[in-house]
Amino acid sequence: MDYWDRAFTQSVVEQHRRVQGSPEDRLFSLMKLLREGQLGRYDAAIRAWGAQERGLVARIASVDESRLAYLRSIFAEMASAAANSRCARASS
Repeated sequence: MDYWDRAFTQSVVEQHRRVQGSPEDRLFSLMKLLREGQLGRYDAAIRAWGAQERGLVARIASVDESRLAYLRSIFAEMASAAANSRCARASS
């Protein structure tokens, strides 16, 4: 479980935080990284294991929350950039 979290969540987020570009570009690069690296290949098995071992449910939920938090941060940047763009157009 620790390996799954480190290799398929923590290290991916750490690596991806260094990607430059617009939030949209970063989102697309994350999607490409996940697809090409087959980074979800163990998720179904981990979740099936978690369904059998109730003690793993909280750990899986924690990993999910970490992943979602990173995605939310990218979407928040996208929303902020869009709002700034609208403000700039409105003041022109």
